[in-house]
Amino acid sequence: MGAVLAERDGTVTWLRNQREGERLWRLARRRWRKASGSRTMAEERRLKGEAKAVDRAAKLEKKRGGRAKKAAELERLRSVELACTYSALKGLMNDELSEQLKVWKLVQKKTGFTVGGSRVELVLKLQGLIFERFGAGANDLPDGDAGTERGKVDGRRRQRKVSGEGGKGRKRKRNLVELHGWEWDSKEEFEIERLIGKMVSDGVTPVPGREGECIAAGTVLYRVLWEGFPPEIATWEEEDQIPCGEVDFVGMYEDSLVAEEAEEEGSESDCDEEEE
Repeated sequence: MGAVLAERDGTVTWLRNQREGERLWRLARRRWRKASGSRTMAEERRLKGEAKAVDRAAKLEKKRGGRAKKAAELERLRSVELACTYSALKGLMNDELSEQLKVWKLVQKKTGFTVGGSRVELVLKLQGLIFERFGAGANDLPDGDAGTERGKVDGRRRQRKVSGEGGKGRKRKRNLVELHGWEWDSKEEFEIERLIGKMVSDGVTPVPGREGECIAAGTVLYRVLWEGFPPEIATWEEEDQIPCGEVDFVGMYEDSLVAEEAEEEGSESDCDEEEE
């Protein structure tokens, strides 16, 4: 308060008793020369308030602009028709595949995956999402066709019902496991190809493919794509059940999620700067 009085009326009595009186006096003189000393306290408060009001208005305008841009993008994505079969993905370009994933993420409210990556990654993520929504009939690809440059899925594993006499189907071995039109030996050991999804159990909603199991709330699960099988055979596995050997599948997948989130935040900041 003494520094303010010195600035207003030139009083130095208070300053003489201060440890940094000279410095404060020089500060008061500089402020006086800048004309702030010629204004009343009420005028000073009014000017500061007006300056803050301008800043607040600018920040509010940026937020409104960002929200408007997001709303327009969401409205555009709502008009995008979702592919419902694996074969429909083969005719889409990479940017169209990425757009399909954005629809799943922003409109369908699915989480646990990125909307970017190589063509193989984009297609596999979409195949998994399509299967969960539309069922086994979504895979309308010919035997052995994976729908990507990933290579061929093992067509020998697809079930083939052969009719015999009396209309009876062929007998199956006791150790043969069947799921969604695919079969394998129960004693087989599978190799992980990659992870294509992530979810956190809420303890109530059944985990796809593991209905009837009691999975505690907060449990982190990853969707594992097994080598030689299509996404409909991918299973949801707990984090501690995924081996961390030569390839850290969980670490790599988490890194991709974090990288995309950081990129999205950076894009929003760039948009704000452009608007400013």
